[in-house]
Amino acid sequence: MKILLSLLMTLALSLALVACGDDDDDEATPTPTPSAAETETPAPSAAVDVCPENPDPATDEDLTVTSPEAGDELSSPFTVSGEAPEFEGRVWFRAYDEEGNAIFDQGGSTNFGHLAPEFEEEIDFAVSAETIACIEVYLLRPTEGGITDVVQIPVVLLPEEDTTPVATASPGEITNLCPDNPDEATDEEVLVTGPEPGNVVSSPFAVTGSAAAFEAVIQLTLLDAEGNELADKPGMTNEGQTLAPFDALLEFTVEAETDACLQVYMLSAENGEPINIAQVPLVLIPAAE
Repeated sequence: MKILLSLLMTLALSLALVACGDDDDDEATPTPTPSAAETETPAPSAAVDVCPENPDPATDEDLTVTSPEAGDELSSPFTVSGEAPEFEGRVWFRAYDEEGNAIFDQGGSTNFGHLAPEFEEEIDFAVSAETIACIEVYLLRPTEGGITDVVQIPVVLLPEEDTTPVATASPGEITNLCPDNPDEATDEEVLVTGPEPGNVVSSPFAVTGSAAAFEAVIQLTLLDAEGNELADKPGMTNEGQTLAPFDALLEFTVEAETDACLQVYMLSAENGEPINIAQVPLVLIPAAE
């Protein structure tokens, strides 16, 4: 009996020592608690999710873009730069908004193909409000199916400052220099909402409205009193073959206050002549120095 009691006491003492050892270990190596800074995940930029799945991501050996960077806020014009060691040096640049509407689409080139692969291209664009967009820089290889080696850059495009007309001439002061309209547009074909007739504008100024244009392409022309072209450039609506909005910047140079005529129209697919012409008389003033 004494032997059994001694064994039980020895076992109890061993268990107590083990328990004490565990407590000491817990106190010596407490479990770390992550701080709020360690657990918090930074919110992604608003521009991150605008780019769709990349159809053919470029490698650094094919194409790199050094500027702009993801999340940059860009005003027009801005510069795209990088390297593309292409033999013929053909690089292309385009951008679209969250709905897939085109903002710009233009070509460029490297300094000298694979011997000098650097490129630097100035890009103009026009947006009426702050716009989240995806810029794509890619190589154009017609023999390999066209677009290859795509770099996608989510950015924020900013509207041009001070593009609102600075004044409006009174009705008696409006000089309508617009020529006889050979094919006047209806509001269902071309409608210019800005600038309005008689507005006094400086360069650059925004031209807004809507048009039902084939392949979404319109033309903008600015004429002086003698019919000379002060500006002439293509523009794009958000969608072709249906009445869709457009937003473009038009630049000009005058040395004094000048009466002018803005024309927005399409070109005939049959003979290339202007059709569906909307005309807006304006007063142009020199840009502020």
